[in-house]
Amino acid sequence: YKGQDASQYRHYGPMAQEWFAAFGHDGVGLIGNDTSLSSADVDGIAYIAIQALERRTAELRETTEELGAKTRDVEVLKEELIALRTKISEMGKLQVEMAEIRSLLQKFTELQTASNNPATVKGHTSNRIGTKTTKPTGIAE
Repeated sequence: YKGQDASQYRHYGPMAQEWFAAFGHDGVGLIGNDTSLSSADVDGIAYIAIQALERRTAELRETTEELGAKTRDVEVLKEELIALRTKISEMGKLQVEMAEIRSLLQKFTELQTASNNPATVKGHTSNRIGTKTTKPTGIAE
């Protein structure tokens, strides 16, 4: 306080000058002065501060709950993504297998067509109705 030796007397809390600088000019008029503190003013400011802290705490609680829900949603999406990646990997393997099956089916179809049409087989002649059958040369009867 003014007039006291700072090395002997210690005071914790707001000083009138600091209080007046922070709250003394509220746009309506002056509150207190820079040499004294009114307990009613201190109590009023403390109450307003408590209300503001409670509002902020409620907002933070609500935000925390929203973030918790979003975090749970993200975890579900991660699990779905892992499942989809697994399915995509399996589909890639199936595509390779399908290509192999198509290749085998094409070869099978070519062989089946060739066996049903002897004219396409090297060394054989046509044996269809209405056509003359000839035997390969050099074969005895």
